[in-house]
Amino acid sequence: IKWLITIPWRQRNIRECRIGGQNPNLFRAELPKITSVIKPDWLQKEELQNGPLPVWQFRFNPDETKTKHDVHCVLPQALIPLLEEYLTEHRPSLIRDRDPGTLFIGENGEAMTIDMLFLLVCRLTLQHGGRAVNPHLFRDIYAYMWLEKAPEDYLTLSLLLWHRNIQTTIKIYGRRFNHSAALCRMERVLFG
Repeated sequence: IKWLITIPWRQRNIRECRIGGQNPNLFRAELPKITSVIKPDWLQKEELQNGPLPVWQFRFNPDETKTKHDVHCVLPQALIPLLEEYLTEHRPSLIRDRDPGTLFIGENGEAMTIDMLFLLVCRLTLQHGGRAVNPHLFRDIYAYMWLEKAPEDYLTLSLLLWHRNIQTTIKIYGRRFNHSAALCRMERVLFG
């Protein structure tokens, strides 16, 4: 669940994320010296003290994203301890006969199916939050939360959601913010 509220991947990318083999999507390595990946502040500080460091990062090539984007980023720091705990303590106990190579594994020891992920997320959110929330609804919640905190920042949201263009983001998520929402924001900004 922490994964879904930190990075709003599509459920396909969650299910199919590879951690092993020739071309993993999630891996720990130094960033190339020449890269378009922007290093987060916490990594820049660590590298100032210690030099280049291996860091958890994810990469999906255009064939692996709905919008045909090449996505390469450093994994958010908040997920790293959870990821490392999962990889060392929990994932090995889920593997049965053969490791499917995917990050997340179902109770049967195989890669998660769309139904398995859907039911797991719904069950956990119902159990701990009182309402069943499916993986795609997390993307919507994430988007609306983002716009509530940064209402003018559709560009960042569009990139976080891996949309093909910003107009898609505005069309889908901008319609909730009508004239009354604009007036409420104006009051907050001008009158505190």
